[in-house]
Amino acid sequence: QSKFSITAAHLGGMGYQMTNMQMQAKVSSVLGDAGEMMAKVNAGNGTKSVIENVRMYEKEGAKMEMTQEMMDDTLESVLGGSEIDSAADDVLAEVLDGVSMEVGNRFGIAPTHAPGITKASGTGTETAAHDELADLMKRLERL
Repeated sequence: QSKFSITAAHLGGMGYQMTNMQMQAKVSSVLGDAGEMMAKVNAGNGTKSVIENVRMYEKEGAKMEMTQEMMDDTLESVLGGSEIDSAADDVLAEVLDGVSMEVGNRFGIAPTHAPGITKASGTGTETAAHDELADLMKRLERL
């Protein structure tokens, strides 16, 4: 019986080794395929072509910048530089005035006195309002 157990263990170990060898062969095959693909990609997009693309991009960017400067210079010479600035300032002021009026219309006029205090003339009402305000200030200080 012990010889049978030892033989079974050896056969199990050999099965494990065969499975391990098959797995290593498959991984090696996959890595070989990946290496071939990387070589193809590197051949298609070599560093020279990348450097050339970067140089072309820089060149086109410089052209665009020069064109923009020429357009700005042309507009300034045709319209006058100070006239453009003053016109832009006028338009900005109009827009800001419109926005402030729009905001003012939404919120209405803010109250100019504390809630609960009436703004009536007469000594009694003013004294009551003053006392109420003093009381509110004391409460505020306690907080």
